Order: sequence, then C-alpha cells, then structure tokens
Amino acid sequence: LSAPGGFGQLEVLQLVRVGGRSFVAFSCGRAELGSRRPGADDGSVFLAEGAGPLGPFDVASATALPSGTLYAARIVDDAPSGMALLAFEAGDRERFGGFIADPVPLALTTRGWDLASPDLTAAR
Repeated sequence: LSAPGGFGQLEVLQLVRVGGRSFVAFSCGRAELGSRRPGADDGSVFLAEGAGPLGPFDVASATALPSGTLYAARIVDDAPSGMALLAFEAGDRERFGGFIADPVPLALTTRGWDLASPDLTAAR
C-alpha cells in the first residue's frame, strides 16, 4: 500500500478516483499521529495520492481535511452536486459523539481538497 508515513494506524481506508487520479482516504486519531500535521491536532480525515488504484500511496504527504471533529469518513458521489464527505461526529476529547454528521460538499481543486464550509460547526 505505502511506505511508513508517520501514522500509527490508518483507519477506514477508501479508494477515491477523481479525474483519472487515485487517492486513499483514511482516518487517524490524535494519539496515533506520529508527527505534527497542519490542521490535524485532534486527528482527522486524510487523503494521500497514489500512482494508481493499487498504489503505492504517498501517505507521508497525506493532506488533512479541515474536518473539525469528523472521523471515520467516507467520500460519496452526491450527484448532481458532486462529492460529499459523510462521517461520524467524534465529539470532544472526553466522549465519542456517536452520530453521523450531515454531508459536507467536497471538491478536488487546483489547490487540493476543499470542503465547502471551512467552519463545519457553523454548517451544521
């Protein structure tokens, strides 16, 4: 799949194909992050690009989605709107939220992955 990339674990893996490019989406909790990652202080949802659908994937360069407290996400085709992120609300550090948050629109742009709302708390 990949070479070691600074994550203690990769959870909820999903292959995502967009415009002929291959990505693996995964989650990693704060306690399992091997190094500081921008936007992922509490763990997060990450995307890593690969050479093809079978990899290898550049997990060391994975991008954290600014997903706030969302965890264990899946990317779905929300036609005709495009892609959307479905995930559990992780809650705070003391307890797991345990419910599925509303879908958040997601797009691959020239700058990378973009969530439609930078402030997910306000979007709910």
